[in-house]
Amino acid sequence: MARIVVLDLLFNWPPEGGARVDTLELTRFLSARHRTTMLVPRIPDAFPRGRVDFSHEELGIDLEVMPVPIGVADHRQLCDIIRDRLEELSPDLLVIGDAWHLKARLLAALTDYAPVVRFYAHESLCLKGHGHQYRDEQVCPVDTLARPTDFESQCLPCRQAWAEATTTKVFDREMELAAIEDGTYLDELRRGLAAARAVVVTNTDMVRRLSPHTKRVILQPMGVDLDMFRPVSPPTGNRFLLHGRVYDYLKGAHVLIEAGRLLHEQGRDFTIAVTGLPPGQTNEDLPDFVEALEPVPHDQVPGVIESALCSVLPPVWPEPLPLSALESMACGRPLIASAVGGFKDLIVPEQNGLLVPPNDPVALAEAMARILDDRALLNRLAEEAVATAWRHRWTDLHEKAYGPLLAEL
Repeated sequence: MARIVVLDLLFNWPPEGGARVDTLELTRFLSARHRTTMLVPRIPDAFPRGRVDFSHEELGIDLEVMPVPIGVADHRQLCDIIRDRLEELSPDLLVIGDAWHLKARLLAALTDYAPVVRFYAHESLCLKGHGHQYRDEQVCPVDTLARPTDFESQCLPCRQAWAEATTTKVFDREMELAAIEDGTYLDELRRGLAAARAVVVTNTDMVRRLSPHTKRVILQPMGVDLDMFRPVSPPTGNRFLLHGRVYDYLKGAHVLIEAGRLLHEQGRDFTIAVTGLPPGQTNEDLPDFVEALEPVPHDQVPGVIESALCSVLPPVWPEPLPLSALESMACGRPLIASAVGGFKDLIVPEQNGLLVPPNDPVALAEAMARILDDRALLNRLAEEAVATAWRHRWTDLHEKAYGPLLAEL
């Protein structure tokens, strides 16, 4: 039996995003086969992470939350602290999960472990936020691994402008630790990728982007809990749903509301339900056709989904693949989604959903009108959406992605 460590700087439970769910499901998968520990360095002055409100028994894993002293000087000191603990655990396989921009530093510091590295989005590849890859109201075309000169000429100024404009300062300390401007950041990222045993990504765009820079890229999209999310009733009514982190501008609630205005001007009868308030909005600001739902526990989300006719997910950034997409499909609610990131892999237009250009409310309104007008189309999409979700069971995905790696231990 091999010794495996899953190192994740951002894990918390209950989760605030799909990456945490994948990390937990992966650790459970590995734990069923080998002696596995999830190691979560808690850096209280850099990340609001490491908070776990469930017992290890409830999570079904061996979880070690390792306190890191406040005021760690730099990424070298942080990596030394992590390396010391890894030497005590002595893993046969190291898996590095989420770490935002410190991922580049971890990779460079831990090359002798030849780690397997999980990329959920564009972390370390894009300096804006936690890897938005979104600039000037469109998907950013810059690829710093392919053209390193763009890092200094475009990425660093973009990051600085974003940092000055945003009121969210959660990334400041993390960026300070990552020291992205010290002249070694990109070199360390490239060296770490070259030394990795494998890089696991969520969509084919990321396969294309990373394949030239590492020896092995494995595609593993996000999964879904098919015991919790399953179809109960066929879609009826005239309610569209956007569920997930609606407060995040990148999720595109503003695009959906504008599409709704266009439909409303046509005299259409419909509602749009959103799980929370879009950024900068109050209940009084929302149009009459928009209903802001109260947050519900995760086990009640299936009921929210089933109350809708169709789910609409219109992100403006190259979203890797949100859990909300597969949860909706598993419940028999097809998607209208932006043709970005993982949606381009998941959705076959006219078969299991509809794709529209990102940030295009006119195209989105037209797709929503089709769903309202053509129930035969809706039912056909819903049936195939369920079939698609059943190909995304967590255990099956992890077996396909990690099984060959485990066989090599």
